Amino acid sequence: MRAWNTPGGLALAGLWIAAPTPSFASEQFALQTNLDHVWTMLAAGLVFFMQAGFLFLESGLVRSKNSINVAQKNIADFILSTMVFGAVGYMLMFGTSWNGLVGWDPSLFMFDSLDEWSMTFFVFQLVFCGTAATIVSGATAERMKLEGYFLLAVATGLVIYPVAGHWAWGNLLVPGNPALLADWGFIDFAGSTVVHSVGAWVALAAVIVVGPRIGRFARDGTPQPINGHSAVLATVGCIILWVGWIGFNGGSTTAGTPAFAHIVVNTVIAGAIGGVTQMMLGRWHCGLYRPEHSINGVLAGLVSITAGCDAVTVWSALMIAAGGSTVAFFGQLAMERVFRLDDAIGAIPVHGIAGVWGTVMVGVFAREDALAAGSRMDQILVQLAGAGLVFVWAFGVSFVLMWCVERVWRTTPGGGFRVSEEDEIQGLNASEHGVTLGTGVLQEAMREMAFGEVTLADRVRVEQGDESGEVAELFNRVLDRLERREVIRKARHAHAERTRRALDALVAEVRADMETVAAACLQPLEAHARTVVDQAEITRAAGARAGQSAERIRETSRVNERAIDEARTVSDEMTAVMKRMRDEICDVHDAIETVGRETLASRAAADRLTGAAASIGELIALVTDISAKTNMLALNASIEAARAGEAGRGFSVVANEVKQLAEQTAQATDLIVKEVETLHGVSGDLDTRVAAIAARMDGAREAAARLQGGAESSGAAIASIGGGMRDVGESVGSILEASEDVVSSQDSLEKSAHTIGVTAHRVEEAAARLREGFARIADQVRRAAETAAMPWYDCLCGASLGVGDTVVATRARRLSLDGVICEGGEGGIAPETDVVVRVDGVRSALPARVVTSDASGLQLRFAAEAGDNEDLNDLIDRLARAAQAEEPGAMRLAG
Repeated sequence: MRAWNTPGGLALAGLWIAAPTPSFASEQFALQTNLDHVWTMLAAGLVFFMQAGFLFLESGLVRSKNSINVAQKNIADFILSTMVFGAVGYMLMFGTSWNGLVGWDPSLFMFDSLDEWSMTFFVFQLVFCGTAATIVSGATAERMKLEGYFLLAVATGLVIYPVAGHWAWGNLLVPGNPALLADWGFIDFAGSTVVHSVGAWVALAAVIVVGPRIGRFARDGTPQPINGHSAVLATVGCIILWVGWIGFNGGSTTAGTPAFAHIVVNTVIAGAIGGVTQMMLGRWHCGLYRPEHSINGVLAGLVSITAGCDAVTVWSALMIAAGGSTVAFFGQLAMERVFRLDDAIGAIPVHGIAGVWGTVMVGVFAREDALAAGSRMDQILVQLAGAGLVFVWAFGVSFVLMWCVERVWRTTPGGGFRVSEEDEIQGLNASEHGVTLGTGVLQEAMREMAFGEVTLADRVRVEQGDESGEVAELFNRVLDRLERREVIRKARHAHAERTRRALDALVAEVRADMETVAAACLQPLEAHARTVVDQAEITRAAGARAGQSAERIRETSRVNERAIDEARTVSDEMTAVMKRMRDEICDVHDAIETVGRETLASRAAADRLTGAAASIGELIALVTDISAKTNMLALNASIEAARAGEAGRGFSVVANEVKQLAEQTAQATDLIVKEVETLHGVSGDLDTRVAAIAARMDGAREAAARLQGGAESSGAAIASIGGGMRDVGESVGSILEASEDVVSSQDSLEKSAHTIGVTAHRVEEAAARLREGFARIADQVRRAAETAAMPWYDCLCGASLGVGDTVVATRARRLSLDGVICEGGEGGIAPETDVVVRVDGVRSALPARVVTSDASGLQLRFAAEAGDNEDLNDLIDRLARAAQAEEPGAMRLAG
C-alpha cells in the first residue's frame, strides 16, 4: 500500500516507466523502494529524537521541583500514543474513508496484516502523533496530575489527532481515499495544523480547565514571571528539535530523492529567521535577550514553515517564518495579559498561533503550480477553513471531554485534573513520583522549616557525597548565624518592647495631661471669652440706647434753648415794662403827694375860706367829688398795679383817667374861681371834706407807696426771673454740649464695644483653634499609640487564665503580641489583676494583666517578655497569613 501520490512515489513511477529493460527497471524500483524505506525510517528517527528535545526544552523551562514530572510525561505520552495510535488511531486516520470524515479498515486494527511500507509509514506517523501529544505536557506543566495527562494523551492519539489527520492526509496511504480537507485542496505538507495546532488546541483546553499556577498572576491580574531552572537545558532541547525538524519536514516526502533538499533548506532558514525575529522583539519589549524568546522564536519559525515548506521559495520561507515568530510573540503577551491564561512554556502561541499563520500563508506565498485549490484567493480561503475546522474539532472535543471528566472526578476525594495546593507547592517530582533531584532532600527540609513547627535550633540533615550536602552544610551555617542574630534580636526586641511600653505609658500620660489642660484652661478661657462677647454686646446695645437718649435730649435741649431764649426776651421786655410801670407809679405817687399838699393847701384855704362865701361849698363838693373819683382811680390803679397784668397796661388807663380828672379838676377850679363868692357858705363843709380828702389822700399815698414797693418787688422778681432764665439757658447749653459729648462718646463706646467684641470673638476662635489643635495632637497621639501597638487578629482557640491557685477556662477571640481578648468577661476578674495566660498552640504560660473586664469580654495585656515567645510569634504569623489571604470567617486553631 504505497503512497503513490507523494513526490517520491511519482518519481519512482517515472523511473519505472523510463526503464530500458524489465530487469533494470525492477532493480531501480527496488533500490528506490529501499531508499524510501531508509529515508522515511531515518526521518522518523529524527522526529522521534524530537521527543528528547521536547523533554529537555520543557524540563528546562519549568522549576526543578517539577522537571522529573515533565520528563515522565514526555516519555509517557509516547508510550500511550504508541499503544492507542497503533491499535486504533492509525486505522481511523488511514483506513478506508467514510465520507471523508474518518477511516475504517479492520486490517489496520491492532497492527494486523500490515505490509512493509505500511509499517514504515506507521512509524513515521506514530512519531508525529507523539509530537502532537507532547505539546500538552509543556503547556500544563507544574500543576496537572499525571493521570489527567494520561487521559489527554490517550484521547489525542486515539481520536483527536487521527480524525484531524484523516481530513488532511487520509489519502496518503490509500490513493483515491476521500479526505474532507484534502478534497477541498487543503495544503499542510508536514503538519503545521494537523500536528502542531492540534496539540496546541488540546493544550489550550487543558490550560483553561486546569487554571494558572499558584503565584502566576497577582491579585489584580498582573502576570508574575516564574522562571525555569535551566535555560541551558531548554536551549539544548531547542537545538535538538531544530535538528529533528529536518526529519519532520524533509521526511514528509517519504521518498529518498533530492526533493527534500529544498524542504530542509527552507526549514533550517525558517528556524534561524524566527529566532532572530523574536530575539529583537524581546529586546524591544523588555530590554533583554531572554532565553525563552530565542528558543520560542526558533520553534515558531519552524512550525510556521512546516505547512508549505515544499511549496514556497526560500525568500517566502523567510517572510513566513518572521511573521510566525512575530504572531507567536504577541500571542503569548495576549494570553498572559488579556486572557490570563498560564502556558508554562509558551507552547500554545508557538504551535497553535504560528501553526495557523503558516497554514494560511501557504495560500499567499505558494508557487502557482502548487496551489491545489485553484486560484490564490481560493487557496487562502481553503487554508482558513481547514485551520478553523481543525481548531473546532481539537479544542471542542478536548474541552468537552475534560469538562465532563472534571465534574465527575471532582466528586471523589482528591479528584480533578489539578494537583492539590500542597502538592503543587512541594513540587510534582515528590508528590507524583516520590523522587527529587539532588537538592530535593534539602528542598523538603527547607519546606518543613518554612511551614512546619520548627525553631532556629533545628538543622537540615546533611547528605554527604553530592552537591546538595554541601548546600545543606552551607545552609546550616547560615542558620547558625541566624540563630546568633536571633538571640541578639530577641534582646533588642525585649528592650524595644520595654521602651515601647514606657512610651505607651508616656503617650497616655501626655494625652491625659492635654485633656486636663484643655478642660482646666481652655474651657474657662472660652467661657470668659463668651462672657466678654456677651457683655460687649450688652455694652454696645446700651451705648446705642444711650446715644438714642442723648440724641433725644439734644433735640429737646435745642427746643428748650429756643424757648428759654424767647422767655428771656419776654423777661427782658417785662423788666422794661415793670420799670416803666414803676416810673409811672412814682409819677402817680408824686402826683398824689402833690395832690396831698394841694389838699392841705386847699384845707388851709378852706379854713381861710370857711368864713368866705357859702357858694364855695358847692365848689368844694365838686372838688370832693373829683377827689373821690381820683381816689377811686388811685385805688383802681393800686389794684391794677397789684395785678401787674399784661406788662402794666392798666397803668395807662389810670393815667388817662388821671388826666381826665385833672381836666375836670381844672374845670372845677374855674368854677371855684367863678363861684368863690358862693363858697363861703359851704367852707365848713369844705373844711370837713378837705380833711376827709386829706385822710384819703394819705391812704392813697400809702397805697401808692405800697404800689411802688410792689412794683419794685415785681421788678426785682422779674429781674430774678430773667437771671434764672439766663442760668437755665446756660444750663440748657451745657446740657446740649453734654448731649453732644454723649453722642460722640456713644460712637466711641460703640466702636470700643465692637472692638472688644471682635477681640473676644478672636479670643474665642483662638481658644477653639487651640482646642482643635489639642484635639488633633491628642488624636495624633492616639493614632501614634495605635500604630505603636501590635496588630490584632481574629482567632478562635482555647485558652485558660490562672489567677493565683484558680484556673479559669475560656476561649481567645482576638490575639496580638500585645495581648489577648477572651470570652467570659463577666466572670468577675477585676481590672489591673495580674494573671497567667495559656493559649492553645503556645507551650509556655504568658504573664499578663487585665485591662478591661465586662460582658463583652476580657482584655489582657501581655508582659513585655511575651514578644520573645517563639510559639506566640509563630501563632501570630499564621493568623497574619490567614488574614492576608482573606480566609472567610475566624481562623480556627487547634491546640
